[in-house]
Amino acid sequence: MYEHLATLLGGPPNEYHFSLYSKWAQSNWGMIISGNVQVSSTHLSLGRDIILPDRISEDSFGPFKELASSMFAPTKTKGLAIMQLSHAGRQSPNFIGGRYPFQPPSGPSPISVRPRGQGVLSDLIHAVAFQMPCEMSGEEIRDVVSAFVKGAVVAVESGFDGVELHAAHGCESVVRKRSFQVH
Repeated sequence: MYEHLATLLGGPPNEYHFSLYSKWAQSNWGMIISGNVQVSSTHLSLGRDIILPDRISEDSFGPFKELASSMFAPTKTKGLAIMQLSHAGRQSPNFIGGRYPFQPPSGPSPISVRPRGQGVLSDLIHAVAFQMPCEMSGEEIRDVVSAFVKGAVVAVESGFDGVELHAAHGCESVVRKRSFQVH
């Protein structure tokens, strides 16, 4: 799910999110998973993503606590509120992806988002919208793993019942003969 309600180039949850989830919560759901909460401000999906705070502090939890509480129905039945953590990687577009225009995103492998054989117009749109990603180093991968851990801390401290790690769209990789350890 994607709400597209944060400020341009991302930010914390806001009144639009609280209102939307409060309205939905009135339907007494059993569980709700938030839209994308990006772990990196430089790898947004559509430019209006919720982004984790740079620093974890009591103040930075405020909007996330309000988001979690807005997901709970004002009834006897309490559903589960799950925060979806995401890193757009190679699918982070130019202009609205949180980087300078035409600065390529980072990804696990240098594989483009561009589909093949879809026509000249599709090729042109994808050439402008998406750069070939830079292959991440072991250190960069560890940094992203740490950002997901930080996201889980924000979720728990804010009152969410759990997290979901978004790993769906375009998660291709190339197996390379190199190894590293994630701690």
